Amino acid sequence: MDLNQFHLIGRLVRDVEIKSTPGGVTVAKITIANNQKIKKNGQWTDIASYFDIVLFGQSANNLAQYLTKGKQIAVSGALRQDRWTDNAGNNRTKISLIASQLQLLGGTQNQNQNQNRNGYSQSNPAAYQPQQQQPDTLNSLQAAGLVDDEPPLWDECF
Repeated sequence: MDLNQFHLIGRLVRDVEIKSTPGGVTVAKITIANNQKIKKNGQWTDIASYFDIVLFGQSANNLAQYLTKGKQIAVSGALRQDRWTDNAGNNRTKISLIASQLQLLGGTQNQNQNQNRNGYSQSNPAAYQPQQQQPDTLNSLQAAGLVDDEPPLWDECF
C-alpha cells in the first residue's frame, strides 16, 4: 500500500492568488513559510522552507478573504509530480502540493470572543474540502496562468 500525504503548519508569505481555468474551475495558489529549528555551531537557529500549495474549487474561492499574508494555517493533502516539455524542448518536472484540507489557525481577539460554548468559532469559514474530482494539475495551473516554463522566483521571501 502506498501513502502520499503531507501535513504542514506555517504562515502565508503573500495573499492568496485566485484564478479560473477556461472550464470555470477556481484555482487558488498560496505559499507558506514553515520554520524548522536546527543546531549549528552549538546554537539553535531557525531555517525557513517555502512551499507552494494549490487549492481547487469553490471552497478555495470562499476562503480567499481569510488567506492573507502572515496568517497561520494548517494544511494537508497529497503530492503530485507533473511532467512537461518547456518551450525550449527540455523535459521538466515539478512537485505540486494539492490541498485537501485547510484550517485557519490563531485569529484576532475579536474572533476568539465569537466562540460558542463548544469552542468552535462561529466567524471562521468551514474547513476547505476540494471538489469531488480534481482536474489535471499542470494543465489547470497553466490555463489559469499560475505556471510558467521557469520555476517561481522567491526573491520576496528571502
